Amino acid sequence: MGPSSMSAAFVLVTSDAYPLAWYALQRVLRAIEGAWMQLETPNDITLKADDAELAHATLLTTEGATCVAVRNDEVAITRERGVKPLLQWISEGRSFEGWSVADKVVGKAPALLYVQLKPAVVYAIAMSEAARDILLANGIACGCEDLVPFIMNHAGDGQCPMDACVAGISDPREAERAIRECARQMAASRK
Repeated sequence: MGPSSMSAAFVLVTSDAYPLAWYALQRVLRAIEGAWMQLETPNDITLKADDAELAHATLLTTEGATCVAVRNDEVAITRERGVKPLLQWISEGRSFEGWSVADKVVGKAPALLYVQLKPAVVYAIAMSEAARDILLANGIACGCEDLVPFIMNHAGDGQCPMDACVAGISDPREAERAIRECARQMAASRK
């Protein structure tokens, strides 16, 4: 089941509502300047770059968007922050198989969750080196604007707590359990 039947946190946008002028402009600029987004692909993988480019352009032009998924003419947008929408989609049994995803920030924790969701492509504004390695090792093409050693926490004084909680974990299901527990503890500490 794809994102087209997502919960209220995820909005499906048809091509009629999408800012196609922006997408068209990006295609022209890409043709003039060369590829505007570079993707690393696992061996023997071919992909449809248009979906990845549309996801990226939509992420950049949609106010408040944190994650965009595209497959053909379907565009799905969420404004939820962090790993929350990824955990929700996994709980709902969603799959992004064949979709291209653009996300604001992808560290190790979200990368391990994306492995379960199985998109064809994950593109991020900022991506950690560990996230890139995980995605490629699991057959998911990826790219980013900024490749960083690790993702910082919101205060900017340490590592993202979700990434820290999966530091020694490589199994996606084990990572999901650790991330859910970390999220539960963080929510409890705010009360």
